[in-house]
Amino acid sequence: CKTLIEGAWDLVVARCPKGREAFPSPADIEKLVCELASQKQVEEKATNEICMLINKTFPTIQFNPDCKTLIEGAWDLVVAHCPKGREAFPSPADLKKLVCKLATQKQIEQKAVGAICTAIHGEVGTIPVWACARVLKKKWEQVTGNCPKSMSVMLV
Repeated sequence: CKTLIEGAWDLVVARCPKGREAFPSPADIEKLVCELASQKQVEEKATNEICMLINKTFPTIQFNPDCKTLIEGAWDLVVAHCPKGREAFPSPADLKKLVCKLATQKQIEQKAVGAICTAIHGEVGTIPVWACARVLKKKWEQVTGNCPKSMSVMLV
């Protein structure tokens, strides 16, 4: 799961423009997450890519229920926390800017990696949190490597 999320994150960060100005507010972050999570097409594509990445990276892991069901359940939990009326989808340029603003924040990286790896370990106990974190951090670095250097220096 962690590897899938890292792969999805890397795909998003790879599209980040260079030269971001400021860190987004919590309201901006919530808006973006909810707009993305509320899009069925985004959910389906992300779910499929995450499960493919998990199966490729950890071929011996067996999910109960299956990977897709677990990821969809997690996705539904995120959407359940969103306010209603998030139909408008942000522009690609807005998405790129916001993703890079988030991805270059060490505090966000640390919290996200910790939460994701803890959740993965809770579902698949054979994957240690430390191993998951190591892989996820490498993927995170690949994503932020596509963001402007001035943003990571300015926001840290």
